[in-house]
Amino acid sequence: MKQAALRVVVAVVLCLSAAPAAAQQPTGPKDRGFALEVQLGTRLLALNIAGFGAYSLSAVDGGFFAGYKFGRWQVGGSLDFARVSVSNGNDQASSVLTFMPGVRVAILRSADERVELFGQVDFGFGHVFQDNLGDDHNRIVYQLGPGVRLWFHPNFALGALVGLRGEFDLEEGTNGTTTGLTSIFARVTFTGVF
Repeated sequence: MKQAALRVVVAVVLCLSAAPAAAQQPTGPKDRGFALEVQLGTRLLALNIAGFGAYSLSAVDGGFFAGYKFGRWQVGGSLDFARVSVSNGNDQASSVLTFMPGVRVAILRSADERVELFGQVDFGFGHVFQDNLGDDHNRIVYQLGPGVRLWFHPNFALGALVGLRGEFDLEEGTNGTTTGLTSIFARVTFTGVF
């Protein structure tokens, strides 16, 4: 009986001494490492459609952002590729390749660092290849906005952001024209830090 009581006391003491150590485990995100962000979103509202013609605001787009996370900062870039083909007797196809370096920074964090308000700034350059028209041109793209992120595991987070996106096509040649589209976008993100 004495041994059973002694075992119970020892077990309780061990549990109580282990509890503060478990409570001190970090619950926020991993501080440093390779970061990969997968995005899915849409444009909510077009503010300027000069030169773009018919443009679908309900189109869903996706992408990824790869870089390095250190502390509150995540620095990296994305490489986006899109291809549009129209066949109505006069086949036309366009391909767009865009490289966008960017930064994400946690502006405010909760006490346990699991929820954060972050800001995002991306600025990119791309090229539009038009197969049958021969009038290739360059493109400048920017996007910025605030978002919120929940770290449900030290390595993984779900987030959402709303921001402003600008796309400007710069046609070359004698009739060099610039067309632009400024829109409000919304995205859902999944981030992993390894």
